[in-house]
Amino acid sequence: MISDFIYKYYIDPIRMGQPYNIVDTLTYALILVLGVYLLYRWMSQSTWLSDIGFKIDTTFILATLPYVVLGGLLRVVQDTGMITGNFQFLLVTPLIYFVLFFFTISMLFLSRYITLQGLTKNILTFYTFAGVLSAFVVLLVLLAWGANNAHVDLSIMAIIPLMAVTATLLVWACMRYVFGWKYVNYSLYLVLIFGQLLDASATSYGIDLHPSVRYIEQHVLVPVLLS
Repeated sequence: MISDFIYKYYIDPIRMGQPYNIVDTLTYALILVLGVYLLYRWMSQSTWLSDIGFKIDTTFILATLPYVVLGGLLRVVQDTGMITGNFQFLLVTPLIYFVLFFFTISMLFLSRYITLQGLTKNILTFYTFAGVLSAFVVLLVLLAWGANNAHVDLSIMAIIPLMAVTATLLVWACMRYVFGWKYVNYSLYLVLIFGQLLDASATSYGIDLHPSVRYIEQHVLVPVLLS
């Protein structure tokens, strides 16, 4: 039955907190690639943003980074258990991607409106501010919840970023001086490298290095590659 297949590979893993499987992983990957392509085509060819000088470039990508951070923070909100009921599943992959997408697009529409009203000169002004403010507010909520309901280990806030910075410097040095790739000096590449290695550092610390807490790997391809 189709319904049994959907529940087994898509719905139950979300509701029961199970690791990803090969079916949902490939499905989400295809949706992501298709969604990014369609969004890029729409935003690059539409005139609804070009009329105020908007374009997809490095500045826009950097202005969108706070929304990426916001996504990570919201995922932690679900981990804390402070949200109960079915609404918590909106903060679990893949639903959280849709939540963040619509929120980000909404802020872009609002920023366009504010710019057209003459309240700002650049569409990215409010767009960036909204992303930074949203991430900051969620961070404050997490810190407040942790202070009242759990133990906040400040050392982790130093250890994981330090691991990421160290790994980023090593990878950058290898790419720049061993392989001679000069383009890695470009700010966007450095951000991409750091973002990936920050995620890798948090994952490795949580699964293998944390002295008392042991998380489990959620991604299906990692255990396969390491087996």
